Amino acid sequence: GWKVGDVTPAVLDMSYSTSFPGGYVADGYERMFLNAFNGDGSLFVGGGELTEAWRIFTPLLDDIDKSKPQPVIYPFGVRVPDGMDQFASRYGIIMGESWMEHLALQANSLSSLKKVFDSLDKNGDGRLDSTEVKELAKKFYDGREPTDKDVTKIITRLDKNGDGTLTFEELQQGVEVIARCCSPKRDDAPSAKYY
Repeated sequence: GWKVGDVTPAVLDMSYSTSFPGGYVADGYERMFLNAFNGDGSLFVGGGELTEAWRIFTPLLDDIDKSKPQPVIYPFGVRVPDGMDQFASRYGIIMGESWMEHLALQANSLSSLKKVFDSLDKNGDGRLDSTEVKELAKKFYDGREPTDKDVTKIITRLDKNGDGTLTFEELQQGVEVIARCCSPKRDDAPSAKYY
């Protein structure tokens, strides 16, 4: 039987478009309207649930109105605000870094970035193709296989000449741009990009 101590974390990663290729996958609003037209309220909040939610959150909202806490301002592109990693770790949560953050952290050391590039360049041709970039992306997908679309996004972000591969120079230039955008201490960042 099931025991509480036997619980193991698992990644539940089901994609309708992957599981049902060629089938139409409705977006959230289409599904909501269809459920409403069919009289299916199972995905909607009921009156009792809504009343309970207001009972729980009203004191919190009143406290926010009284204390007027200021939001934490941080630059656009930064994964988390300063202190978030420490806050999460107090509760046993480990915040994973994105591929952009991982590469941006290598920006200060050309030799570190070159090591990352060389470790990915399995065939030694001085270029990273989609298969090699996929190995980098796996680190940020809990070891799971990233989709071709995800890999294409990474390549497109860094590929300056549009040939679908990455040279070390393209990687270096892209990382420098990402590092500038993701630096938490920037005086030159446009104020409209801050949240």
